[in-house]
Amino acid sequence: MTYTEIKAAIYSWVNSCACRSVIWANQDAPAPARTYITLLISRIAAVGRDYVSPPDSAGTSRVQGNREFTLSLQAFGDSAIQDLMDLRDSLETVSVQQALADSGLAIVEHQQIQDVTFALGSTLEPRAVFDVRFRAGSEIVDDGTGFIQIVEYDGEVEGAVDGSIAFSDTIDAS
Repeated sequence: MTYTEIKAAIYSWVNSCACRSVIWANQDAPAPARTYITLLISRIAAVGRDYVSPPDSAGTSRVQGNREFTLSLQAFGDSAIQDLMDLRDSLETVSVQQALADSGLAIVEHQQIQDVTFALGSTLEPRAVFDVRFRAGSEIVDDGTGFIQIVEYDGEVEGAVDGSIAFSDTIDAS
């Protein structure tokens, strides 16, 4: 999965379950009116070593592996905690699990929801946050593996009974 595909699948899930505006964090734009939810992929890591296939007849190999990432969801507004509870609970439904799986994502675990209410001047802004770990597959195609088409070699063997023996040959794999 590409980063764009991961973001699209996550946005689709959150947007379908939340009755709020949903945006990606750290955008250079004003925040929407409260209540809204921000999404942030905060960490992406390879899990184990990637598998590299042997080159096929065209010299192309595939590199495949698992990627694990953390999605941080932060809700703003009076219903922040409830909004995240609804999203967390939706992860337990078969329909959401299937939709995420169809998109290429697997849910690893979700953390507890935290109340992170923030003081804005003389008022408090209700906020809540929770993290979800996902896994996705990664695959790239390496066209640069190639093959050696022609091998030419020559040499001389010394110490034979009749003196030295010279040899030369060409191997063409095409």
